[in-house]
Amino acid sequence: MDLADSSRWKKSKVESFIRRHLNRYQFGVTRYYEMCMWDNKGTFIPRYAILMDSTLVVTENPPKTVLHTIPLSKIHDISL
Repeated sequence: MDLADSSRWKKSKVESFIRRHLNRYQFGVTRYYEMCMWDNKGTFIPRYAILMDSTLVVTENPPKTVLHTIPLSKIHDISL
């Protein structure tokens, strides 16, 4: 399996998780998703951030459960 196939496989896992676990009517339409590093008191943990219409959803990597749902109105700053 080359890198392109691996990337497609990972994306299909995330997309199938979104279809199964994130109700479109509850969270809105998926706008964007990306792997990120979650800072847990100095320890960085790989997670997926999924941007919905009005919510930022954080899941495990690979996605199995929803860990955090954060309304976009509560987000004041994002550092890159």
